Amino acid sequence: MATKNFISEDDIEQALVQRVLSASSIILIGASVGVAMGVGAAAVAPDPASAAFFDDVHWTISTIAGAWLAWLGYFGRADAGDAPTPSDRDAR
Repeated sequence: MATKNFISEDDIEQALVQRVLSASSIILIGASVGVAMGVGAAAVAPDPASAAFFDDVHWTISTIAGAWLAWLGYFGRADAGDAPTPSDRDAR
């Protein structure tokens, strides 16, 4: 007697996708590493010009990552069918 498989292929695929790092996690981890490297490089820079450059690099990385994460947070809900509309944003 054969047993029936109650787990569909779609359920398995969704479970695997959920285990993969999301885009926001990748951005956050990558930006954190970049910011830490920029701060570290600024701290050990041999001259003030290099320190200022690496300070600018770490601020630029953090600003871009923050904007990217905000964009993903705002528009990322479209995949779930819960995309905000202009009137929805005005009502909040």
